[in-house]
Amino acid sequence: MIKRIAYNVFEVESETDPSKTYTVFYDRFRKKFFCTCPGFVTHLKNGKPCKHILSVLSSIGNEIEL
Repeated sequence: MIKRIAYNVFEVESETDPSKTYTVFYDRFRKKFFCTCPGFVTHLKNGKPCKHILSVLSSIGNEIEL
């Protein structure tokens, strides 16, 4: 489940543990997404977004001013 909690800030429920949530936000000045999940740094090094960022992108479409 994805819930918008502020402008360009989303709360994403973990797929593996529904009791956990992660925050995904878009920094419009750096033009990048960030996530609070533990795997974000690993994905960042690989140049790929984490699954939480992908979930937000697929659910919101073009709502965010990129």
